[in-house]
Amino acid sequence: MAIHVALLDWLIAARPSVPDRELHEHNNVSYQQHIVIVDAIRQRDPDKADRALQTHLNSVSATWHALGKKVKKCGSDRASDPSLVKQIAL
Repeated sequence: MAIHVALLDWLIAARPSVPDRELHEHNNVSYQQHIVIVDAIRQRDPDKADRALQTHLNSVSATWHALGKKVKKCGSDRASDPSLVKQIAL
């Protein structure tokens, strides 16, 4: 359990900071993608679930890299400090 908690703490601290509007937009897209994944599982459609999962993971990866570039471009080294920034939920 301690390893799980440490991993989650590390992941949260490593998230880039984003403005509220972008945070809300990303979280909404991510939430909708999770709904599609769960619906495919409920429908017992593994191919649809796999496609939905891949779509979600690609979206998260693209968002992560885009936001990471914004943080580097701004010269912010505070993105890893969860007490100073809003965190994006992946």
